[in-house]
Amino acid sequence: SYLQPDVVLALSVCGDKFVVGTAKRKVCIWDLRNMAGMFQRRESSLKYQTRCIKGFPNEQGYVLSSIEGRVAVEYLDTTPEAQKKKYAFKCHRIKENNVEHIYPVNAISFHSGYNTFATGGSDGYV
Repeated sequence: SYLQPDVVLALSVCGDKFVVGTAKRKVCIWDLRNMAGMFQRRESSLKYQTRCIKGFPNEQGYVLSSIEGRVAVEYLDTTPEAQKKKYAFKCHRIKENNVEHIYPVNAISFHSGYNTFATGGSDGYV
């Protein structure tokens, strides 16, 4: 057991790392080969509570989602070149009568052959 800085909301193994999404928008990355201390600690690039995290099949990063219908793609490499590749996008939103309904993104799953991913939301869509 390893104490986390806050309530754990999501967890995913990413090769020899595991990525933990906690309350207060923190992302903790642990190296399974050296559990003496946390490998990296970051603030989520999403504004609202993390709902799901999944590590890339190629072990180079992770995707996280929030309760606000957004998904972020992040890279473990902290160099400026790698960090320029990260991005976020909106999804699981339905517009009715000029009112946008925003749904949490509850699930993320990768296709290992194509390195693509799908999301599932509280709107009932994938």
